[in-house]
Amino acid sequence: MDQIPNSNSNKAELQKQAERERYFSARFWIVFAITIFVLSAMTLIVFMLSFNTTSANEPALDSRYFHAFSDATFISGFLGLLIYIMSIVAAQGTFDMLAYSMQVFFLNIFRPSYRKSSFPENFYEYKKLKGRNKRKRMVALFYSSVLFIAAGFILYLLWRQSISL
Repeated sequence: MDQIPNSNSNKAELQKQAERERYFSARFWIVFAITIFVLSAMTLIVFMLSFNTTSANEPALDSRYFHAFSDATFISGFLGLLIYIMSIVAAQGTFDMLAYSMQVFFLNIFRPSYRKSSFPENFYEYKKLKGRNKRKRMVALFYSSVLFIAAGFILYLLWRQSISL
C-alpha cells in the first residue's frame, strides 16, 4: 500500500517518465541522424567555399585543409543553433502578428470579400485557432548543433597546436 494507483505523486512520476521517453524516442534518433546529415552536408559546402579563402601563407597544405575544416564545422554548427533558436522564438508566437497582418494585407488587395469567408475576423480569433496547433521543438537540432560547435572548437585548438609546432 505504498503507492495508490491514482495518487498525484504517481501521476507526476509517470509524466516525468513520458517526458524522458518523448525526448529520446525513435523519432528523436531519426531526426538527430537527419540533422547530422544536413549539418555534415553544410560543413562540406562551407569547407569547399572557405578552403580557397584561407590564407595562402600557411606552412603546409595539410594545415590549410585542417583550418578550413575546423571553420566549416564550427560555422555549420552555429547556423544550426541559430535555426533552433528561431524555431523556439516562432513556437512562442513571435511571428504570429506578422503572419496575420500579411495575410490580411494580401487578402484585402486580392480578395476584398475575404471577411465573409472562414478567415478569422480579428487577431484574437486567429491566435486562438493558431494555438491549437502546437509546434514541436527540434531538440535533436540543438544537440547536433552543439556537437558540431564543440567539434569545430576542438579542431580549431588542434590546428593552433599544429601551427605552433
